[in-house]
Amino acid sequence: MVEIVMGMVLIMLSGWKSREFARLGVRGLCAVAILTALSAAGRALLSGIPSVQPSSFIIMVCGATLGGGAGLFCGMLTAVLSNLILGSLGPYTVWQMLLWGIMGLLAPKPMNANVVVRVLYGFVWGFIFGWVMNLWFPLAGFVPLNWTSFVAACVASFSFDLMHALCNAGLCLVFGGVFMGVVRRYVPLRSPLPENIPQESDRL
Repeated sequence: MVEIVMGMVLIMLSGWKSREFARLGVRGLCAVAILTALSAAGRALLSGIPSVQPSSFIIMVCGATLGGGAGLFCGMLTAVLSNLILGSLGPYTVWQMLLWGIMGLLAPKPMNANVVVRVLYGFVWGFIFGWVMNLWFPLAGFVPLNWTSFVAACVASFSFDLMHALCNAGLCLVFGGVFMGVVRRYVPLRSPLPENIPQESDRL
């Protein structure tokens, strides 16, 4: 039931951002496809290291450079494609689609702010992602749905959530500006980019 509601939310968000996403033009859409492929492949490649993956960072960069709509679609597709590669497609995929999608959708403003805000955004999302995913176990009926089970799950997952948060923060700190610059140079300025995306002339 919860997954159905989440699916409906994803459909509404997709419809809301579809026109913005379409305005990117062919080159912009290709950039989203490349970033999504890198995100999914990166997660699959590093699957042996718990919670260490570049997917969240790439999704945030996609949203920051190409707009919230692009970040939304990149996040949703990352969950599906990476789980298909790993052979772990299940009901929890909808949760991952929603969380990674919202992560990319909200990325433009914080990721285009100063480096401190950028790093903080990545760090906080490492815990948000883990804590919300912890709700899947009780809602799926594996454990009782109460505060005790939720807190216990958060305590058990703390080290994994911390690794996710530190990975996001480290990538945002070291590669955030460079990676976003590469994507912006790839997408031509004649493409109608969404609002809040700095133009080249703004940075001169």
